[in-house]
Amino acid sequence: MKFFWASLLILTLLPIKTVANQAKIKINNIDITAEVASTPELKRQGLMFRKYLPEKNGMIFIFDHPQKTNFWMKNVNFPLDIIFINKNKIIKIYKNLPTCKNKPCPIYPSKVLTEYALELNGGFCQKYGIKTGQSIIFDKKLEFLRKNLQNNNKGIKL
Repeated sequence: MKFFWASLLILTLLPIKTVANQAKIKINNIDITAEVASTPELKRQGLMFRKYLPEKNGMIFIFDHPQKTNFWMKNVNFPLDIIFINKNKIIKIYKNLPTCKNKPCPIYPSKVLTEYALELNGGFCQKYGIKTGQSIIFDKKLEFLRKNLQNNNKGIKL
């Protein structure tokens, strides 16, 4: 019985950690729930080793300043669409990128300055008519995070 109470006390003292920080995004009248990758660690991990991604979910990568960036599919278990975003507009899309289990993996560059990158299930853009040039609507939480990243020049957690 002492073990039970000691375990319960330890569990109550541990910080509660959510599965992921999330933000809402709207593209072409489609609502997307995106996990937020704002820290270097979260950006490095991305969607690697995940078994699946729910239909209208994704991962949004926030950069503290507009920059050219590269992505790859190392250890991602399902195809992805990657959308590069600058000034709330889609500037580049890679569709149905194949998985990669062994190096060297292909690199997918933004080629232009980008503030965000959004990863979605492969085929999402085609299914929902998402195209280069379309506008993106971010919730206030994401805008707040980006401003804090610009001010702090480092990742923060929600």
